[in-house]
Amino acid sequence: MENRKGLVTHAALSLSVCVLYGLLLLTPLNGYVYTTLLKIALFLAVPLIFGKKKHTNVKGYLGTVKSKKMMALSFAVGAGIIIIILTGYFLLRQFFDDQMILGSLKNEGITKSNFPAVFLNIIFVNAFFEEFFFRGFVFRGGLKIGTKQYAYLFSAVLFALYHVTMIMNWFTLPIFFLCMAGLFAGGLIFNYVTDKCGSIFGSYIIHAAANLAINAIGLYIFMK
Repeated sequence: MENRKGLVTHAALSLSVCVLYGLLLLTPLNGYVYTTLLKIALFLAVPLIFGKKKHTNVKGYLGTVKSKKMMALSFAVGAGIIIIILTGYFLLRQFFDDQMILGSLKNEGITKSNFPAVFLNIIFVNAFFEEFFFRGFVFRGGLKIGTKQYAYLFSAVLFALYHVTMIMNWFTLPIFFLCMAGLFAGGLIFNYVTDKCGSIFGSYIIHAAANLAINAIGLYIFMK
């Protein structure tokens, strides 16, 4: 009964964080500085408060690397993802609305002048805190109190839904659903790497690589 209660609390907190963050993106406070600070606060505070009751600290969420081969594979997969994302964009670019993307970025306070700082933040800060939350708290935390199926699926679904309000105005509807499917699949891959690596750092490498490729596309659109 206690484990079931912990599982429900874990799921409710995880979903609430994503809903709250998503709603913020739909308000006038949707500025990059505000959303970044709120993300860091939520993605840190909620796991730590929940972990205190479950005797889990930061190190518990981060995990400890137990497979150097998996870490090496993470670098290789990251390089492959960069190639796939960049190739996919240039092959399907007629389906992308660059002006809509620029407008969406502008609404978030991201402009050509501050993009270099945003570029670095998304790779090194944003990717890390997303991995800490989705792979550390939602996935690794879910493994401890629930089944492996719950941890894998719930984390991947939540990771995809978390991106809805960010990208819903970027693409045509078919490409949007394709991206959502890709995010879900990406979440499963991140979970698998975290599971086999024993730490979120393997998935962070892949996540950072994906963000690097997406940022490169953003830079290309800004410079056109």
